[in-house]
Parts: sequence; structure tokens; C-alpha cells
Amino acid sequence: MDSADYLARRQGRVLRTLMRGIQQGGLTDEEWLILHTENLQAATRGHLSERAMQAIDYFTEHGLYRKPKRLTQLVKLLRREFEAVQRIYTNKGLLTLAPDEETLF
Repeated sequence: MDSADYLARRQGRVLRTLMRGIQQGGLTDEEWLILHTENLQAATRGHLSERAMQAIDYFTEHGLYRKPKRLTQLVKLLRREFEAVQRIYTNKGLLTLAPDEETLF
């Protein structure tokens, strides 16, 4: 079973990469490849909407990951997608909360 915390961390990694791309004038081909093939898959666990998949394909086909303004639009879309993934897993009982690292007494 996956942990809600781990899923959120993987989603955060994707958003951090995109935000860094926005700040630095876009992503390189290699950064996009890693984001697209590894990080995004881990962050969504196969639960991306058709619309989001089409947008990501469009980004790949036209090199839009090199444009900060377009990356901003992708961040907005993925935030909604990530919330939906969290809801799907929570509703199906597939997520558990990781134990607290600090004991509160």
C-alpha cells in the first residue's frame, strides 16, 4: 500500500521541478524526459485525466516545456490532477498515513 505522505512528496517533486523551470526560463530536454517518464508517473500512479495526458503529450510534441509561461499553465493543471489522485486513493482506501515521526506526549 502507498502512503499519502509519499505520494504527496512525489507530487511535490514534480511541482518543484516545474517551478524551477519557470524561474530558470524553461526545462531542458533531459529534465523534461525525467519529469515525463519517471516523476510524473510516480506522482499520479496512473490516474491522470485524458485532458492532462493530452496536455502533456502536446508539451512534448511542441517543446512547450521550454517556455516558462506554458509551464505555469501546466502547474495549474497538475495541482488539480494531484488533488484528484489523492481523493481517488483516499476514497478507495489505498492510502495510509505514515506514522508520525515525533511522538506527542
